[in-house]
Amino acid sequence: MQLLPTLSLFTLLCGFTGTSATAQAGQIFAWGYNAYGQLGNGTYTSSTLPNPLSKLSNVIQIAGGGDHSLALKSDGTVWAWGDNSVGELGEGTTQKHNSPVPVKKVAHIVQVTGGKHHSLALTSEGRVWSWGWNSEGQLGNGTYTDSCLPIKVLNLPHVVQIAGGGTHSLALRADGTVWAWGENSFGELGDGTTQNRNTPAQVVGLTSIVQVSAGKYHSLALKSDGTTWAWGYSEHGQLGDGTTQSQKAPIQVTGLTDVVQVAGAKHHSLALKADGTVWAWGENVFGQLGDGTITERHSPVQVVELAHIVQVAGAYTHSLALKSDGTVWAWGTNEYGQLGNGGTNSSSLPIIVPSLTQQTYLSASGFHSASLQALTQDTTLSLKDSSLTYAPAYTLSATLTRQQGFPLVYQPLTFAVDGVLLGIARTGASGTAFLTVANTPLLAIGTHSLVVSFVGDGRWNPASNSATLTITQAPTQLSATNVSGKVGSKVSLTAKLTRASDNTVLAGQTIQFQIAGVVVGSAKTDSKGVAALAYTIPTNTSKGGYSLTADFGGTAFYFSSSDSSKTLTVK
Repeated sequence: MQLLPTLSLFTLLCGFTGTSATAQAGQIFAWGYNAYGQLGNGTYTSSTLPNPLSKLSNVIQIAGGGDHSLALKSDGTVWAWGDNSVGELGEGTTQKHNSPVPVKKVAHIVQVTGGKHHSLALTSEGRVWSWGWNSEGQLGNGTYTDSCLPIKVLNLPHVVQIAGGGTHSLALRADGTVWAWGENSFGELGDGTTQNRNTPAQVVGLTSIVQVSAGKYHSLALKSDGTTWAWGYSEHGQLGDGTTQSQKAPIQVTGLTDVVQVAGAKHHSLALKADGTVWAWGENVFGQLGDGTITERHSPVQVVELAHIVQVAGAYTHSLALKSDGTVWAWGTNEYGQLGNGGTNSSSLPIIVPSLTQQTYLSASGFHSASLQALTQDTTLSLKDSSLTYAPAYTLSATLTRQQGFPLVYQPLTFAVDGVLLGIARTGASGTAFLTVANTPLLAIGTHSLVVSFVGDGRWNPASNSATLTITQAPTQLSATNVSGKVGSKVSLTAKLTRASDNTVLAGQTIQFQIAGVVVGSAKTDSKGVAALAYTIPTNTSKGGYSLTADFGGTAFYFSSSDSSKTLTVK
């Protein structure tokens, strides 16, 4: 099951021609299984074609669980429909609804996500609320009692993204750490145990995470370096490490780099790469991997005939993808019409949902699907004046947010210095993009103008901002070594030079050595930052201790430094 589709990565184009449903900003289309009213169209009849939800407008995000659906409106309210047997709609009863009803007690929400029979919402203050089924502690409030009204997840501040699995939940905090709670029978909480948790516990060994997603019994995380990590159940190879061995702690998905979004499904996983291609692994009995076969895959394979993809979503046994032209593609099982092509034949290859254009967001849940043309909203780019010390490379940053300060993730920001493009970086889960650039003459010592821009897309308006970037000489630190020897013997005078800010070694720099205030020679630092001078202790030297000083005279880029605390001991 999927649960958190991510935001678009490329500028959306509306160039698809053909028969199409009328798309209005903020309108949802849904199709597939509808026995519980999860399509939200006022009926309990399944549909093989997308149907609009006429009673809900101004929607900016959609999500789904096993047999229920969720929508977030631009005013920060949450609406739900479908199965409600354990309170997963959050409206205070256990009565199912075939059209949207407002979730009670929550406001200022910036993201929603669904598990099998539970729901989660994230507030603009970084707090998480949950409701519905709680048999395994998946609501995270310290109990195992179901709740038909939202309750606050305990001890979990500064959250920037959430994901719901079968009976477990995930949260990504602003510091790049991942937290999990609920069922842990297969290690899906990633804490090194198989013990259920009814309050959040930290996933071990994960840092610098920018997105999380959850399947039924497994979990996925995307690191800022574009690598994918997985843990939990893997009988079908859904962890993507080439085996079917379940894991209680995160392992890296093999052979997969440059990933910009991950999506967990029931027993399969999906990844979107920066080049717009889609990769999949795990169970494939219904063709849900989209590689033209029904062969189970234990490591990622490319979904064929798909390019220019901007978002992926996974459900029980089908998958969805959104193209940059606003069209929707689907593959896998189609028993209830969840592929949206008007039939019920499954497909192991992606097929277009023919009646949809201008879509900007997807949700795949259980045996139903949904898409959205979201509202265009204003955005804000934030960056600060900064002063950086000279280094071989610099890391620049800027943060992109929409209304209420909600971070916009996976959006491309362009960085320019003094009118020259430095590069492009995509925003992470906190809305911040980090661009690391090698030192060039463009970034010389002095003051520069830094301009960061966002071009906008089908939902988000453009934004730009500027700041002052100052490059200064870098402080250094020099550490010499005590040495001893007999009169007339050769000794090695050594000292190590590093950049003070981060202890990076500085090679190719000249270090001068003095003994008792007299210069005895100089040497250049090697690849380890160490300068070594061979020195013969004169035969007329008296036994005892002599001051040993190492000096670095500095350069245009590095400040000078000295170490006069060491001793040459003559025996």
